[in-house]
Amino acid sequence: MWDPKGANMKPPGDSSSLWRPFYFKMSVSVPFSFVWIVIDDSWLVIGDMKICENCLGTTGKGEMIKMSKIWLTIVITVFALSVGAYAAPVTLNFYGEQLHVDGEFIGTVPVSTPVYAPLFQNGQTIQLAITYDPSQSGTPGPFPNQELYSSGSLSVVIPELGLSASRSSTSAEISVALDVEPPPSPASDQLFYDGFGVDTFVNTASIPTPVDFWAIIFGTSAMFTSTQLPTGPLNWDFGNVSFFFASPDPEIHQVLLTFSPAPVPEPATMLLLGSGLLGLWGFRKKFKK
Repeated sequence: MWDPKGANMKPPGDSSSLWRPFYFKMSVSVPFSFVWIVIDDSWLVIGDMKICENCLGTTGKGEMIKMSKIWLTIVITVFALSVGAYAAPVTLNFYGEQLHVDGEFIGTVPVSTPVYAPLFQNGQTIQLAITYDPSQSGTPGPFPNQELYSSGSLSVVIPELGLSASRSSTSAEISVALDVEPPPSPASDQLFYDGFGVDTFVNTASIPTPVDFWAIIFGTSAMFTSTQLPTGPLNWDFGNVSFFFASPDPEIHQVLLTFSPAPVPEPATMLLLGSGLLGLWGFRKKFKK
């Protein structure tokens, strides 16, 4: 709105005496941002950018500043583009059955006397959700046909254990990868999330709070058509969830869980459990001493 006094309408942190007392403030419902359109003598200023000199006219001191139709159209267009560039967050939900405890590992080596894996149980259900802004920019990953993104959240729920874990981070690793082939598995598409930490963790099974947890969703080479973040449900085959615990060893222990979106026959179950060990393939060096 126009404020003829203009006393409290300067952009935040600006103490300059050059601002005229006529400001047009537009507050936009986009997280963490405000758009200011400010008249500074003969300049049109949007935010910290001076857009045009002598593109505005006045009818005299103390009167409203008029904006030509051309520049008004430009301002409205810039504003519309800035708002349109923000996409609503997308949440992908994965409901798993036949939860299987694949084991407890240090790196890729099975722990002979597991401490944390026995706290989980086979045959349970799992609910997993990954949320992110699909419009965020990515960077190429270390593998071909892989793009890495950094802002999003992960939640995991195992109802039978009263377990709920969550993590939200702007410095996470979200990976979209096509035709990944860690030997000896067949090619598969993968969606991966690691937030490098834990925000909340509760359960009724006396499971200690992990230092990290991650999730991987696996599908055939048809699950993705590009390395862009997906905006809709995926046709996935199975998933991994890993919890990492600080142990007195003092190594980090990984508990690897595998789940399927639907019941599968026994032979396929054995194949699924073998492929579930792919979750160990991505074990981070940061956990090694």
